[in-house]
Amino acid sequence: MGEFQLFTELTKLSNAKTWDLVKLEWRLSDISYADNDNPLTCICGHYPIKELCHLKNKENGNDVIVGNCCVNKFILKSKKIFDAINRVRNDLTNSFNVELIDIAHQHNIINDWEKEFYIDIWRKHKLNSKQLRIKVDINFRYLQKMKINGSYLSDIENIRKNYNIIMERYLRCEHECDYNWEYCLNCDEFENEDHA
Repeated sequence: MGEFQLFTELTKLSNAKTWDLVKLEWRLSDISYADNDNPLTCICGHYPIKELCHLKNKENGNDVIVGNCCVNKFILKSKKIFDAINRVRNDLTNSFNVELIDIAHQHNIINDWEKEFYIDIWRKHKLNSKQLRIKVDINFRYLQKMKINGSYLSDIENIRKNYNIIMERYLRCEHECDYNWEYCLNCDEFENEDHA
């Protein structure tokens, strides 16, 4: 029933009337997490939905919020985007993917230069300290500007602490770490301070 209801509701909001054409009209415009105090119901009838996909119809401008599971049935990149967010939430030095960088750019969270920079480095495993500092800053800004609510609010506080630790270490030992950021994160000087 859920897939049929998804098709029916999206068709009502579309110009096209066949599923193959209906799904081509919709684009992922944003993502967010549902508020635990005010959960939403997907247009397929599933309740509650936690990972929200904001869709926009490119033909008529209609907007709709759909759960991530439903969107994955016709816009495959939404799962990849939420996976990237979860990776970065757990470790700010991880990378977002190109799809998420496009969304950040569309919403003016990052500028043209930052978008090009991130796309150039997102698959690199070794970054110099300046590159990693810029990447971590972009990651942090995106997570801050996401629609944050419910339990995700406590996550952002942990992310902020992680960000502050990384930036403090970068600033305090930048002269030693220009070629190897991992040294900065594992530097004996900081390990001794952390355990003191």
